[in-house]
Amino acid sequence: MTLAAEIGKGLPMLVADERACRQILLNLLSNAIKFSNRGGTVTVSLKRRGQSLNLSVSDRGIGMAPESAAAHWRTILPSTGRAFAPI
Repeated sequence: MTLAAEIGKGLPMLVADERACRQILLNLLSNAIKFSNRGGTVTVSLKRRGQSLNLSVSDRGIGMAPESAAAHWRTILPSTGRAFAPI
């Protein structure tokens, strides 16, 4: 397994709950590794998107159908009032 990082230049300091951010990242990495093929690559990316920071973990594993992913995020993030937007 290869772990790659794509971190944007000149990113601002993130002010957030460190424990929660760490747990989210560990969960995303764990799932990406668990469902990746042997010898695959998992990429962690942190980039600026307008006024936001975008953290993503990607792999070439079996994946989820877009409608399943959208339903999954609606159950996890119901209070945000924002639509799920896959990248």
